[in-house]
Formats: sequence, C-alpha cells, structure tokens
Amino acid sequence: MPMQSIVQWVLRIGVFGIFAGHGWYVFNLRPQWFAYLHTVGINAPYDTLAMRCIGMMDLLIAAITLIKPVKQVLLLAACWAFLTALIRPVSGENWLEFIERAGNWACPLALYFLMRKKS
Repeated sequence: MPMQSIVQWVLRIGVFGIFAGHGWYVFNLRPQWFAYLHTVGINAPYDTLAMRCIGMMDLLIAAITLIKPVKQVLLLAACWAFLTALIRPVSGENWLEFIERAGNWACPLALYFLMRKKS
C-alpha cells in the first residue's frame, strides 16, 4: 500500500474518532457543554435541541469521513473543530484548552490537502 494511502487512512480514522467521540458526547447532552452554547447566546429551551443537532452533525461528519471522505465536508469539519476549540477560552477557560485541541481541526485540514493533492 502506498505511503499516501496509509497516511490518508490514518487521518480518516483520526477524524472519525474525533468527531464520533465529540458527537456522542454532545448528542447525549454532556452538561458542561451547555455553557459553550450559552456563551454564544443559545439558551434554554433551544440549547438542548442545538446540542442534539450538533451531535448528529458530528456523527455524520465522522461517518462520511470514514466511509468516503468529501473535501467540502473536511473543510466544514476543520472550521467547526477550530470554532469548538476556540469557544473554550472565549467562555472563560484557559487558552491551553484551545491549543490542546489543535489536532481536532488540523487532522481534517491535513486530509483535505492530501485529497486535494491527489485530484
């Protein structure tokens, strides 16, 4: 198997893990994440619906990326992961929380550029 294919599969599995795990937590209404929604003005009763929709979107991104990656979905995933990492210091957490999550947006972005190079 060519090295580019191996790297692509490693990134696909990585993006799947990031978004499946995040999606599962959000869909199941992880309590501390309500504060992130409240930071951007999404409050009750809409916060629960927003969390479920975000969780479904993340699970869909995970599945698409694992089964058959789509460049536009990867760009969406990178932007979304960047914003969800950024919301942590914006909501009052330490900036290290943002830095720690660099891989969450860098993995889909790397896969995007790898796929773009192939076509």
